[in-house]
Amino acid sequence: MQQVTLNRILIPLDFSDPARSALAYAAGLGHTFGAELLLLYVAEPPPFAPDLSDSHGYEERITAHGREHLQALTQEYLDKGMKTRALVRFGRPAAEIVAAARDEQVDLIIMATHGRSGLKHLVGSVTEKVVRLATRPVLVTHYGRNEEPVEAGAGLATAV
Repeated sequence: MQQVTLNRILIPLDFSDPARSALAYAAGLGHTFGAELLLLYVAEPPPFAPDLSDSHGYEERITAHGREHLQALTQEYLDKGMKTRALVRFGRPAAEIVAAARDEQVDLIIMATHGRSGLKHLVGSVTEKVVRLATRPVLVTHYGRNEEPVEAGAGLATAV
């Protein structure tokens, strides 16, 4: 039996409650294994007129917004003794998550699913695309309708 080691865990974040829940889970694993947490925000181009967005500073604004939010989370986890690093990329989320996992040589990607079905699911789930495209293992946490919002940093002491 092969021993599992986790040195780097990638957590894609959109700052939603499901993503924060996945981060709390990742923090528990990171604490247990002494792994570095890589918090990733993918700034997505607008679905309309992407060529016009650059001329108005859209990429810079949305990237800065993500960097600010990640910096606060990163500092919070650093204060709790976790090895943490923030990453911001610009592009289509699934492709950028898979590329970041490869570029950073992560051992595991942990991300949430909203558990949607029907029409909302048909437009495509980023999590589903990552599971199909990733060359690294992906752990998907399910965020149900009845769950309470997760505070950042919750679950650090939870044994996994």
